[in-house]
Amino acid sequence: MTSFLHHEDDMLVVGSATNKEEAVRLARTLDFDVVLMDIQLGEGAMDGIYAAIDIHDIHPAKIIMLILLRDERVITQAFTAGAVNYIEKSRFKDIPHAIRTAYRHPAARRTG
Repeated sequence: MTSFLHHEDDMLVVGSATNKEEAVRLARTLDFDVVLMDIQLGEGAMDGIYAAIDIHDIHPAKIIMLILLRDERVITQAFTAGAVNYIEKSRFKDIPHAIRTAYRHPAARRTG
């Protein structure tokens, strides 16, 4: 994903994490505007949700959740955790647009 996003001239990836603890640690040390969070970050099935909650408490960044399948319960949990949008992993080509939209608009949005 980092390599994919590096091709976007108006985006800079400032950090990448493979688990919840690393994501929260980076949130404490980096300056960023948008978080692209895999809901299945690391070993736990919902670690992305827990990381988003912690990150949202640390930093006012906009969080976009990457989900595998559209599941209304999971989507609701993502928004409750502070996400402003979600996008299915199969639609990864839409991620740059979703990031730009989240950066520019304060309200929650659905890309699905």
